[in-house]
Amino acid sequence: MKHVISIVLLLANIVITSSAIETISPEFKKSGTNYVLISSIDVDIDETNIYIDCSPYFQKKSSSYYPFYGNSVHNLSINIDKNIIMTYIDPINRQTIKVNALELYAFGDNKLFFNKNYYLNDFLQEDGKYYPYISIVFPPLPEGVDTISIYEDETNKNNGWWWENIYIKPLTIGKTTRLVSDIDSINTLIKTTKSQYAGIYEKVGTDNGGIDYTLAYLQYMDKDYLVYIKSDDINSVWKIGEVKAELRSSANSGTFKATWYNRDKSENSKCVVSFDNSTMKVFVNDEIDTYIKMNNGDNNSFSSNQALWSGTGFALNKGYVVTNYHVVNEATSIEIFGINKDISKAYKADVVGVDKVNDLALLKIKDDAFTSFGNIPYNVKQAMAEVGEDIFVLGYPLTTTMGTEVKLTNGIISSRSGFDGDIALYQISAPIQPGNSGGPLFDKKGNLIGVICAKHLGAENAGYAIKMSYLRNLVESVADISILPTKNNINTTELKEQVKQISPYVFLIKCSK
Repeated sequence: MKHVISIVLLLANIVITSSAIETISPEFKKSGTNYVLISSIDVDIDETNIYIDCSPYFQKKSSSYYPFYGNSVHNLSINIDKNIIMTYIDPINRQTIKVNALELYAFGDNKLFFNKNYYLNDFLQEDGKYYPYISIVFPPLPEGVDTISIYEDETNKNNGWWWENIYIKPLTIGKTTRLVSDIDSINTLIKTTKSQYAGIYEKVGTDNGGIDYTLAYLQYMDKDYLVYIKSDDINSVWKIGEVKAELRSSANSGTFKATWYNRDKSENSKCVVSFDNSTMKVFVNDEIDTYIKMNNGDNNSFSSNQALWSGTGFALNKGYVVTNYHVVNEATSIEIFGINKDISKAYKADVVGVDKVNDLALLKIKDDAFTSFGNIPYNVKQAMAEVGEDIFVLGYPLTTTMGTEVKLTNGIISSRSGFDGDIALYQISAPIQPGNSGGPLFDKKGNLIGVICAKHLGAENAGYAIKMSYLRNLVESVADISILPTKNNINTTELKEQVKQISPYVFLIKCSK
């Protein structure tokens, strides 16, 4: 997320730049008349930021608001509507698309809230001056969109801000070559590569966080490449087999100058890649990313049957497992790990029912080696949880770098509705990461109250979980209601004991296509 704004305090359209993809200064065919100006628009893969300048509005209310003059300035306020809309024409099907604003920020990264009045004093900074600038965060735009409109109140323009037909510089995704289209072909090229460093590498560290990639070093037509396999980037525009870096040999064995393709596939020629035994280091954008070699392209160690993505699931009675629909969607092979505390043993599972709308999937173990889960210690609680209730989450996030031990996070129920007011979801404060999807949400007594499904990219510690009534509906439609556990053996135990007893029933799910 990028909300640090460089501002020149002028009462006209000013250019604010804070991303690699900059816009032109906005132009309008029609615009609002309430003295609120758009300063700049940033468009990137993660989000669309609209920066607005409210200073003319406050100057209209008071001829001298800056710097501080008297107590009367306390009464100057501006209202932010509960529902700010952005519209655009989809470049493929030419339909009008409407999206709601996700977040609001004031100057200095201070979070604002919808449907609230903000006074000029809310924009007072430590230097004693006012900076009445607001960033409106929208979902990312599709590639090629060059015109947008924004409405604070779409039904009545007189009630709020509105700008129509704003010309912007569209998001542009670069181009890179796709050498192959599947993991088996990658393995084949690795085996024919004449280098001791050839193989598949997974990222294990970076200076500043970033995206976890799995890449292959191989040769194709006598040239050296790093090829993309997968990442944890939910907004990824990459396909398996595309060139992530073109390598050029140097005088030092195992060290290459490289053209690196960034997240948006733009080129970066100032990159160095070096290999040393079982590690690869990538020096790009003043960061050092470290990768470890996972295998040498051996089909037995990273074949098309091995998991290419993973999530979390948990046990119901009679060999049934719950996870998210998006975890198993398009999977041709599903394996469950962690049954009877054995993280090394895989059990085959099949999908027996899905609820695509509410992102739920019901699996069943179909493996001759499987006997039973045993006595499940928790129960499914149908009653709604209350805002402020203590909760905890178990799951397998980011297993590439965090390992395959089940992870615990805790927090509270923040809201009884989810993203954009979705009543099927709870909002929770417990931190969750990629890989937590499909994991169980428990209250402080060890009652199962939700299924983890998503996190909010634009906010810290804002995650979402599907309520139990929707799981019950899925179970009733494809199985028998008796598979839902009804006995809670841990309601009087401490959290550490609850986690100890529940963990054997929370599973790592690996999928492949």
